[in-house]
This record gives sequence, C-alpha cells and structure tokens, in this order.
Amino acid sequence: MKAIQCELCGATDIVKDGDFFVCQSCGMKYTPENAKKMMVEGVVQVEGTVKVDNTQQIENFLSLARKAHDSDNEKEAEDYANKVLEIEPTNYEALYLKGIAAGWQTTGGNNRIPEAIDYFSQAIANCSEDANADELKKQIAEDISKLSLAMINLRCKNYIQFPSSENASSIVTEAANSIILTMKLILSCGVEPNKFKADAALVMNAAAVQAWKTIWSDYTDDKPLLPLGNGIMFQDYKTASSSDRSLYAIPSKYDWNRFTDRGDGCISVIEAAINIDDNDDEEDITRYENLIFIAEKVRDSCSIGYISGSQYVSAKWAKEYAFTDSAIAARNKKIAEWQSAKADSEQRIRQNRINKYWDAHQEERASLEASIKQLKEDLIKLKSDEQYSATKAKISSLSGEIEIKEKQLSALGILDRKAKKELKSEIESLRSEKIT
Repeated sequence: MKAIQCELCGATDIVKDGDFFVCQSCGMKYTPENAKKMMVEGVVQVEGTVKVDNTQQIENFLSLARKAHDSDNEKEAEDYANKVLEIEPTNYEALYLKGIAAGWQTTGGNNRIPEAIDYFSQAIANCSEDANADELKKQIAEDISKLSLAMINLRCKNYIQFPSSENASSIVTEAANSIILTMKLILSCGVEPNKFKADAALVMNAAAVQAWKTIWSDYTDDKPLLPLGNGIMFQDYKTASSSDRSLYAIPSKYDWNRFTDRGDGCISVIEAAINIDDNDDEEDITRYENLIFIAEKVRDSCSIGYISGSQYVSAKWAKEYAFTDSAIAARNKKIAEWQSAKADSEQRIRQNRINKYWDAHQEERASLEASIKQLKEDLIKLKSDEQYSATKAKISSLSGEIEIKEKQLSALGILDRKAKKELKSEIESLRSEKIT
C-alpha cells in the first residue's frame, strides 16, 4: 500500500478525525472510501475523456485565503489565491483576494497598490454578470480607499520624520500615480471618490505643515535669525558682537542650500494636495495660506558670512548667498498666482453661500426680482417722458446758476455784507426751486 497523498495540496500528513480522514496541511477532508482508493498500489489506466471537478478544491483554497486575510497573514492569503488562479484564472473572488493581499503587503520600497488596482479591475470584469457584482464593487471601492490612504500615510510619516526633498517627491509621485488610479477605480465602482480625495489632501497638507516645522527649526536652530541692517547704506550688514552666535541663528551656505531645497519640496507637497480635488475651496484657502507663507520665507532666506575687522573697521556679519533678482521675480510671480487662486476660492465660497440662501428663500427672491423688474420698467418710462426731459434740463440750468452765484459769493470781500446777504438769498431760492 502506498501512503495517502492529499489531492489538494500534495501533503502526506493525513490523520483520521471522526468519520473522516483530514489533511493536516490544508484541511481537506476525505471519506474512508475515498481514502482507501487513494491507498491502492499501482497505476490505474483510464481511457476516454475525464472531466475533473475542482469545485471543492477551489472552495478549500478560497476558504484558506479568506482565513489568512482575516488573520492579517497577507502573504499566505496571496499564496492560496494564486493556487485558485492556477486552476481558474477568471475566479473573481480569487482575483479580489489576490488584490487585497498584494495591496496590504505594500512597503515604503515596494508599492503594490497599482498591482492591487489591476486585480480589483479584473475581479469586477469577471463578476459583471454575477448577482454579487454590486456588493463586490462597493467592497472594492472601500478597500482601495483604505489601501491608498495607508500608502499615503506611510509616505507622509516618513516625510515628517525625514523632510528631505526626495521624500517630498515620493509623496507627489504617489499623488500623481496611485491616487489618480485609485480615483478612477472608485468611479468605475459607481462611487464618488469625494471622501477619499478629501482625506488624501488632508493627510498630505498636515504632513507638509509638520515637516515645515522641522525644516524651519533646522534652519534657525530654534533661534531668531540674525537681523541685518545698520542703516540705509548697510542693509545687508550687521556689526558683529561676541554674543551673536548664542542669541541668533546664523545660517551657513550649507544651511541655506538645504533649507531652500527642503522648503521647495514642502511647497510641492501642498500644491499636490490642492490639485487632488477642485471642489474643496474652504480647505484650499488654508493650503494657499500655507503655500504663500512658506514660499515667502524661502524667497527671503539667505546665508550669512563673517567679515573680519581691523584696527579701524569693526567685524561684520554680511548677507552671503541669496536668490538672484530674476529668481525672486519668478517666485513672486508664483506667489501672486496663489494669492489670486485663494481670492477666487474665497469668491466661490461667498457665491455658494448666496446661492444656498436663495435656494432656501425662493419666494423672497422671486418677489425681489419682480420688484426690480418693475422699477426698471418705470425708470424707462420716466426717461422717455417729455416732462422728465424738461425737468432734467431745468435742474441742470438751476445747478449752473447756483454754481455761478456761489463763485460770486466767495469772491465778495468781508465788507460786502449787503451784497452777500442778497446773493445768499438768491442761492437759497434757486435751491428751493431745484428741489421742487
């Protein structure tokens, strides 16, 4: 007799448990009759066409994949999903489990989100005629949102701890690739990705703000920057003092280069957060404020060098390296664009509030619009009336007379009291006639 070998996984560790023989490797159960058949020695020749039913085998692998995923053992879940796909490449549940398991194995150096999105898309395509299609789409939309946000969080946590321009770039790249793919997949599931976009932008902006605190702290050593300027002729200088280094931050060329590089990286992360969603003006106002604040700090930064003194000249601190005029102009142009975009967002917010008010007070709006229309019609009739034209001409003539007499009045000397009194009386009479 030969040893019993599991038909499902090939293991030979099969133990009798109650009325069944159970594979200790994969959990496959065999009746005593089937177990005996498996122990027959030799080879049985089978002629003709044999249809192999793998239903039970597939279900067993799927069950094991589900259990592994539920236990957060994603590598094992992926392995079992792969076994199903070897047998049935279009099994939508295996494709889904493969995608979710791959996605949760993402690391900082191995982003498997695009791979997960691909398997999720295949699962949807192969489930289109199934009664569970809508439920699967809903689940995939939820899962891919969680996966992508987890990936963004991973990148952002690393960036907060190490705010280099390279780590900033990895977040921006993530926003340009995985986030866009994620939003497309969510939309294909019939779900609006509004919450996902809002959450992603929120995480990225918060990471940039935290990273900026570290960037500024490293640049200034948590001290105020050394103030330069000893008068009109020496705006970029300061007479050196022995206490300067203990009281102030005095950035070197290395400090300045590092600061501007990291600062620009921080700016790029906030820009990417803004670009994720075009319909979040209220949140974007804060982000634009962050952009402008950081950009101005970077633009105005410099390194400071020491100039030795002599018997007749005091030692000085001097601005050493800074942006050129053309570079400053380019940065000012960008800042102006953000200020304009911020103003546009504020205007849209105001208009949306107005629209919401009138949507809730439509009867009041209709009444006001009718009143305005009637007033405009009355004004047109008045302007076309002959009497209005005559009255307007008379008013213009009286205004001219009043102006002439007021000039005469101001020209009279202090002794011309009688003449002044007469002119004042005439002016008052003309004004009264003008009003009536």
